[in-house]
Amino acid sequence: MDAPQPIFAGVEGVWNADPVTVATLLFRQVFAPLAAESFPARRSDLLPDDLGALCGVRLGMFRTPGGEPGATLTRLTLEYVLLWERAGIAARMIWGADVTIPQVVMLRMGLSVLQSPDPEASVRALLAR
Repeated sequence: MDAPQPIFAGVEGVWNADPVTVATLLFRQVFAPLAAESFPARRSDLLPDDLGALCGVRLGMFRTPGGEPGATLTRLTLEYVLLWERAGIAARMIWGADVTIPQVVMLRMGLSVLQSPDPEASVRALLAR
């Protein structure tokens, strides 16, 4: 999938943005290409790269734990995954032989968000339940 045009101005832009808006955009970016799969899952260590694409930041292959901007993008990504879990659209999962890399799996309600004409409103409605 081609990298999308940045929506936010760097890490600071995504940091200061509305969390539900960013969580919805990130959810669509991560899971729209996987929606037709029988098990739509993404390795959690790749999510900061997906978030980086939304704010025009490329993380590269070699990362130092705690190094910036990766540390901030990872923290933000975890907040968005918690919102996904609270809305019931995705969940973290550790399964199989490689338990060192958890995955985030799209749940049934996630598909309804992807198919919605207003995904952000759908996520907000699910969070309000």
